[in-house]
Amino acid sequence: MEEGVHFESEYLLEGILHRPSKEAARGGVVICHPHPLYGGNMNYHLVSGVARVCAAQGMAALRFNFRGVGGSGGKYAGGIGEVNDVAAALKYLGRQIAPQAPLGLVGYSFGSLVAARYVAAGGKAEALVLIAFALNFKGVNVDDYAGLAQYAGPLLVIAGGRDELGPPEAVEAALNRLGARGEVLVFPEVDHFFGGAAKSAGEAAASFLIQSFEAVVT
Repeated sequence: MEEGVHFESEYLLEGILHRPSKEAARGGVVICHPHPLYGGNMNYHLVSGVARVCAAQGMAALRFNFRGVGGSGGKYAGGIGEVNDVAAALKYLGRQIAPQAPLGLVGYSFGSLVAARYVAAGGKAEALVLIAFALNFKGVNVDDYAGLAQYAGPLLVIAGGRDELGPPEAVEAALNRLGARGEVLVFPEVDHFFGGAAKSAGEAAASFLIQSFEAVVT
C-alpha cells in the first residue's frame, strides 16, 4: 500500500509511505533521492523501485522530497540542511512501525552523500546503503565523511563499474582512507544512472537490509 504523507523538518516535507501488504513491518527504511538541481526527486525510478522492493520484502519504506523539491517547503541547502530532512524522515517513519523496530537508510547519488553525512555526524540507522556514492561530484570532500569510521552498523555501497562520479576504486579508497567498515558491491557494466540495473540494485539493497535487521533483532 502506498500513501502520500507529510512530516516536519524545519519545513513541511512531502513523501510516499509504502507499507507491507500482509504483515507487520519487519523494519523500516528511508530512501533519499538524487540531486534536486538536476531534476532529482522522490519519483526517480531507482528511488521508487527500491521503496517498492523493500515493501514487497516486508519493510515499511518512506521516500520523500528534500526541502525545496516538489511540494516540500524550503529551498536547496547544499546537502547540509538536507541532513536534517533525513533525521526528520527517520523519526517520522519510526512512529509508523512497531517501537524498537530497526530503521535503515538508503541514498542514491546526491542522496547517498546526504545519507552518509547524516551517519557520519552521529545520526542513528541500523543499516546504511549508498548507491552510486558520488564522491567525484564537484565540491565533495571525502574528509567531510570522516565520522563514518565510528559508524558501527552494516554498510553497503552499490557501485557501477562505469560510474564516473562514484567509481568503485575511488569508493574503496575512500572507505579505506576513512577507516570505514563497509562492503562494496559492483555492477560492472553500469553507469551512474543504473539504467537497466535499478531493480537488481533495489533487490541487493533490500536483501542487505533484511539480513542486517535480522542480526539486530537476534
